[in-house]
Amino acid sequence: MKVFKFGGASLKNADAIRNMAHILEMYPGDKILVVVSAMGKTTNALESIFTKAYRGEPFKHEYDSLLDFHMEIGEGLFKTPEKGKCIVGSLFDELDLAIRQCRNIQSFDEAYDSIISFGELISSRMIHHYLVAEGKSFQYLDAREMIVTSERFR
Repeated sequence: MKVFKFGGASLKNADAIRNMAHILEMYPGDKILVVVSAMGKTTNALESIFTKAYRGEPFKHEYDSLLDFHMEIGEGLFKTPEKGKCIVGSLFDELDLAIRQCRNIQSFDEAYDSIISFGELISSRMIHHYLVAEGKSFQYLDAREMIVTSERFR
């Protein structure tokens, strides 16, 4: 099995993701596991959004900028921009819910982990949808179901 890890800079826009797919195409017939980071500077943006949300401060501007960044990538990846908008929109609906729920978590570190991990969740699911739309046979594995952690956060 070949394991490929793509960092945020290599997933910074639609062209970069298409390049990642091209790299994977160079290994036909091989078993491949793909691990991806959050796209671009998503983790930094999520940290800012989370900190403000947890403190009860306004974060709409940062949230909207992050959503726009991912919408642009989604619209650039899929043959129909509506599909990209639909995929990104549903992922950000989940993020919005998680942000609202994080305010009820007393432990800052636990709440932090629940939000920051969304960068990788968003990128992995967007990339999976893109590869499938391009006719590639990939199975999505949610890391939250594959990795066992303790209650030691961050």
